Amino acid sequence: KETPSWAHFPAIKKEHNNGLKELLHKEFKGPEKAEGRGVILCGGTKYWPMLMLSLKMLRDVSDLPVQIWHKGDDEPIPVQDLKDIPNVTVHSVWDSKPRPRIVNWFEVKTHALIYCGWEQVLYLDADAYLVKDPSPLFKLVKEVGFVYWPSYPSSGQKELWNWVDVLNNGMPNVQGGQYLIDRKKCWRELVLAYWMDQHSDYFYQHYQSNDEDSWRVTFSATRSACHCIDEMKWQDVAWLCDYQKQTYVVHRCGGKLWLHQKPKIVTVLPKERQVVQHLLTLNFDRYKNVVEATNG
Repeated sequence: KETPSWAHFPAIKKEHNNGLKELLHKEFKGPEKAEGRGVILCGGTKYWPMLMLSLKMLRDVSDLPVQIWHKGDDEPIPVQDLKDIPNVTVHSVWDSKPRPRIVNWFEVKTHALIYCGWEQVLYLDADAYLVKDPSPLFKLVKEVGFVYWPSYPSSGQKELWNWVDVLNNGMPNVQGGQYLIDRKKCWRELVLAYWMDQHSDYFYQHYQSNDEDSWRVTFSATRSACHCIDEMKWQDVAWLCDYQKQTYVVHRCGGKLWLHQKPKIVTVLPKERQVVQHLLTLNFDRYKNVVEATNG
């Protein structure tokens, strides 16, 4: 995607950086509601099979409440699929007040975090799922505020720091498929990241990794502490996100379960047998042969 020329104008850069600085020095009262803990998933339509798998895998290890956020009529959800999965609610970004300025895709994530109402949140991409009870991760985020796994820069790294008047504090890149946040401890950082995502028509043009870089800029600007769990390894089609040498999240970013593609079953991944069984319960015809062949 080519960067719009206006995003390079000095006056535009100045305007967006002045807005960022103004927010950075503003006093914040904190979220109106911040109680309990829960899990946020985002998506519908083509993301639905993966999201349903994530829900089913989550319920194997945890009874945490779940919120699913989507783009309303632009991203419909077959809510009847959720009838047998307890403690799940569905939310359209367009029902929030005030309504978001921009919602393409990545912007949904911080919008959901702003409005979810929980104190501590585990965010998961639709193609990421839990394979272990996340309680130890929530204990960690209660102490440090923001917990994430690193993302590794590509050869196409953009010159991020040339376009935001923020000093790079050496914070590792954020892997945006899974992270935890304490909304009380990190409300300022969440508001800043949300504001940048809501001005993605400028900021994303200078990012390598969209919303992931919003977090990196935010914590570099506030100089606040956060915790990077540098225990992450690639296994065939997925990132395995470990903590204390145990895998908690499988981020299947290289083996997505799209409706229009044949799913790839990788037996060496953690709990892949449960993945196979859950795929069968989704009742999508295209999964049946794959599951039966794997079981055979």
